[in-house]
Amino acid sequence: MTDHIKISQSIVRSVLQYICRNPLVCFSGGKDSSVMLYLIDSVADELGVHYDVLAGDPFPIEKNLVFIEKILQHYVKRVNRVLWMYKFVDDVGLKAYQEKDRDFELCCRINKIELLNRVVREYSYDCVFVAIRWDEHPARANESYIKLIENPKHFRIHPLLHWEWLDILAFLRDKPELFNPLYLEGYTSLGCKGCTEKTVDRVFKSIDEFIDFVLSEKPVERAGRRIDKEKAMARLRKLGYF
Repeated sequence: MTDHIKISQSIVRSVLQYICRNPLVCFSGGKDSSVMLYLIDSVADELGVHYDVLAGDPFPIEKNLVFIEKILQHYVKRVNRVLWMYKFVDDVGLKAYQEKDRDFELCCRINKIELLNRVVREYSYDCVFVAIRWDEHPARANESYIKLIENPKHFRIHPLLHWEWLDILAFLRDKPELFNPLYLEGYTSLGCKGCTEKTVDRVFKSIDEFIDFVLSEKPVERAGRRIDKEKAMARLRKLGYF
């Protein structure tokens, strides 16, 4: 675990020192992005730099917004500005989400990929930190720690690629204040409310009980995400999805 942390912090430190002058951190409130935010903030505090946060999802689970606000107010020090993702949803994106027979691939393209691109352009971010892992989805298995995106031009930074699900949970066991209580309600992965369902039909009393369940039952982490979106992940990532 110590090695995992050191590798991630080393990547963040190098990026903030030598590559990035105007960083944006994507913080969804999920387990991975909570760990990433904490590690980035520790390095940013060490270096005396600030960063902006793009928070939540385009169509967030309401309880998740409460958790995100709590983390941003009490557990990080170097946040300069918070941009809420749902506030950047335009009429086209809202229509795509509200369609009766929703095209989830189209909805993600408009409300995740194009939305992020608008934010990067509007605020001239040169680096965007994203919490994805190699083991999380086959479409992410060959990703690199630092990737140049041409349009709009910026670097996409992935400091948690080498972590696995159980590594994330072990870290959060030691930092339970960063553990989103929605996981105790039966979620194993979090996203927009239209794409996310509970995976487990039970309520957990603590993060320890949740981890014990994962170890013993080995649930599929992203089983609660829309299957049609999961199948389209490779195509979406080629367009800039993270």
